Amino acid sequence: MIALLLLTGCTADDPDWLVKDPGRWPLAALPAAASRSGVPDGAEKVLARIQAGKHDLVPWIHSKGVCGLADQGTAGAAFNMSQDLTRSEGNVMTTEEGFAGAEEPMTGTASEGTVTLWCTPTRMFVTVEDGDLGEVRLFGSAAAKQTKERLTVVVGAPEAVKQSLPDATVIGR
Repeated sequence: MIALLLLTGCTADDPDWLVKDPGRWPLAALPAAASRSGVPDGAEKVLARIQAGKHDLVPWIHSKGVCGLADQGTAGAAFNMSQDLTRSEGNVMTTEEGFAGAEEPMTGTASEGTVTLWCTPTRMFVTVEDGDLGEVRLFGSAAAKQTKERLTVVVGAPEAVKQSLPDATVIGR
């Protein structure tokens, strides 16, 4: 019995499972926010939808450990970017641009300097810096805070969203 407790205690404290086993990521447990027809190339599951100005953003994941963000908005803004979090190369997310959360492996990417995506196993961080965001609408597991020229979005379980963006002004439905 003591040997079993020691074995399970050692594996539970190993933070490497966060990167090595994407199937156990908290993001993988979130419900899908779109039908198969709405899933971008490379994605298995869409976690949310963010509509702001010319952007129609779709945060997605794949069980291989990939997180991504597709913009299905106007032709000039369309893109699909992704990151393999299992190859985070030791980068760690602590606090970035006002986001708070657990210290965990992270990776990030940007599109033309206006849209940024940061991924961890427990949450995705999206920022949109665009002068004309208009009304913001969220669907799925997301919350956002909007200022005049910047939209800050966290996608994740309610606990992760509240921890990272406690002053959210828009909540996904």
